[in-house]
Amino acid sequence: KYADDEHGNGMSDSPEGKLYIGLAFNKTTPEESNNPADYTWSLMPQNIEIGGRNLLLGTTYEELTGEFSTWNSDVYYVSDNVLDEVKHGGTYTMSVYFTHTESNNNSRFGLIFQFYYSNGNFHSQYYSYNTFLESGETGWSIYTFNLPDVSDIDEIIGARVYIRSDNNATGSSAGKLVRYKWLKLEKGNKATDWTPAPEDTEQDISNLRGRVNT
Repeated sequence: KYADDEHGNGMSDSPEGKLYIGLAFNKTTPEESNNPADYTWSLMPQNIEIGGRNLLLGTTYEELTGEFSTWNSDVYYVSDNVLDEVKHGGTYTMSVYFTHTESNNNSRFGLIFQFYYSNGNFHSQYYSYNTFLESGETGWSIYTFNLPDVSDIDEIIGARVYIRSDNNATGSSAGKLVRYKWLKLEKGNKATDWTPAPEDTEQDISNLRGRVNT
């Protein structure tokens, strides 16, 4: 079977226009199933797009702690050097590895992407709670999404990614806290190993030169 996404939506017998292929293992009868849950869905090789460049500034391989004021915790900004390309739309993947998640109200944790205006308000946002981790879980949260072309909207001045919870509860009663590392936003539909943004590497080299010359 073939489908539009990793959940088997839009399941079809034809691969035309589909991104995923589904294989059913351990079936007891040869009759094909029409239940997407009976299949293991994988992106077909011809549909894999790999970017690799981290578009976010200030990410790190080191473990960081995120606390929540409402919905969101730490925020990371898309480099101005690539903002124009991102505003032209396309397929993007954001990923983060959570080493610790906790809350007192069964919150879930993941990532959210936003285009935003000069006043800080967001124009549009992209996320999927299906990719969020339950409180107490550890591991990867990965979300692939399609951005529209907003290049003609001059009022959009930037893009950002937040560490996100699925509710706006705050304070000691919520007890929301995460530890995470390896945050990345990249072009394409496949998450790749963490790398720093080139701008961060250039800044590190500049700082090192400064220390050497003093």
